Amino acid sequence: MGLHPVFLYIGSFCASATFVYFLFEKMEVVLKKEIKIAFSRLLKNLDAGEEFENWVVTFGSFFDRIMGENHFSWKRFKRSCIASYLSLLVCFAILFSINPNTYYEKFSEGPIYLWVISFLVGGLAVNIFPDYLSYIQTRFFIKLFSKARSSFNKALIPILDIIATYLIFIIFTMSMVFIFMPGNDLNFKMYFNVLKPNFILGIIKRPEILLFLLTTFFTSTWLYLFLLSSALIKYGKFFTKNLDIDNKPFHSLGIVSMATVFIIYLIAAPFVLGK
Repeated sequence: MGLHPVFLYIGSFCASATFVYFLFEKMEVVLKKEIKIAFSRLLKNLDAGEEFENWVVTFGSFFDRIMGENHFSWKRFKRSCIASYLSLLVCFAILFSINPNTYYEKFSEGPIYLWVISFLVGGLAVNIFPDYLSYIQTRFFIKLFSKARSSFNKALIPILDIIATYLIFIIFTMSMVFIFMPGNDLNFKMYFNVLKPNFILGIIKRPEILLFLLTTFFTSTWLYLFLLSSALIKYGKFFTKNLDIDNKPFHSLGIVSMATVFIIYLIAAPFVLGK
């Protein structure tokens, strides 16, 4: 016996929206006043200077200030670990609300504390390093984006970012299983199948793997929400009239991002709850 799916879905939305808002509120707190002034001008279609004319590059500089300037540093690795576990909890809330019966079955297989331990150890084993590499990889693609000139290349780079993030997780996880679990069914030929549709569908159908895969997309999801929310504020008069963009531009981004998450959940509700 478990909670009603509607309550689980609402709880999942609250966890997702709160996490998203926290990310942008953190930006509001840590960034310098001159940066916030320049970005508020950018959102209002005013000249913000050459440093802020490319939104993706701007996000890259924000990301570095929050996660750490040096890619290979203890500071960035520590913050990466914290972000990994926070996003792991949020992804669990989302998947649990979509398919609670699968997880109830897992819970019934043994004491709950063993499942919690496996959850934490699993995050340590297959998320900490892939997520850390994913942050560095996304930062690399942000740099590529800043140098791209054609619209085709700019559209292609986010797709490559998604593929690269997926490959980092899958190859790392398969390698961990191959090395530390003797007697498994893995072989080197399987590495060439990871981009085949049947393999990807198999991953999606296994919630215990999908959970850890989704957390690897933390940086990419944050970037796309940043870009989408910025565009909605920049081109939507409703937002410029009702939000304090002048004094709290990133707080405003957080509110718009929460609204975006709400709309996504609202659209998905009939498909998730109607099963």
